[in-house]
Amino acid sequence: MRRLSEKALFSFAIFSALIIVVLSKVPTRGNGQANGMSDFGNRFEGTTIQLNALNDLTFVALHRHFERFSTGSTLSISFFLPRLTGNNNKVFLEALELQDSLHYFMTSKPRSWQPGAWNTFYPWPTKDVIDPFGVASDNIGVRAALQVGNKTRMYLPVDVYPTNPPHKQQKYTFYYVTGQDLQSVEVSVTNVNGRPVKITKPSLRCSQKRDQNCLLFAAGNTFNFELDFSALPEGQYYVHLVGVIPKTHIKTSVVTSLYHPSLTEKNR
Repeated sequence: MRRLSEKALFSFAIFSALIIVVLSKVPTRGNGQANGMSDFGNRFEGTTIQLNALNDLTFVALHRHFERFSTGSTLSISFFLPRLTGNNNKVFLEALELQDSLHYFMTSKPRSWQPGAWNTFYPWPTKDVIDPFGVASDNIGVRAALQVGNKTRMYLPVDVYPTNPPHKQQKYTFYYVTGQDLQSVEVSVTNVNGRPVKITKPSLRCSQKRDQNCLLFAAGNTFNFELDFSALPEGQYYVHLVGVIPKTHIKTSVVTSLYHPSLTEKNR
């Protein structure tokens, strides 16, 4: 067996020292783990790496109101849960980074939610994971969803706040991450019967007059847009996204289901 040269041994020692330094910089939680999910009573929270391939367009979060917060805050999440028939209904409440960097993730534990009413998840203290890991408040996305049986999730707009509940509003902010470079994204909305609804849609396109191969959103980046549902009746809707990849005529699409509650609902 060949013996390692002094130069090779020196390089290996330097590399090992760098690894030790990097690992020592990783923030730890109260239980001493450097990564993974921890049990905080009403939720699991920490870091997790999802190995699924990035889709062309992936839904990330849906906010009705998100109030930026400082360190040491205790957050609340509110959402309206529609009353649907069936016994196999599951509610999901999750938080993650809008632009993934630290693989932060939070998911609430199963609990009893009240259908046909506004529900509040509390407490969600930032001191447990968000503060130690340095996750910025403007890089956190939250999503609540209702899943009936094996059907696709129906997302529920959320309010996230550290103090008092926000004022009534029905403008929703949608967040998506793209796995492809995109030149434009067309947004449309249909009702539960598949019919288009009248709603002010955002203009998401770069100027092809200047550059036929212009780029609006680069692959791996998260983008957002607002939709004002205030003129629409309560019910289930579908948001359709169709993106165009530069230098091609190839299109990529995704459909997101959401429930739009009435402003007259109790507590809001």
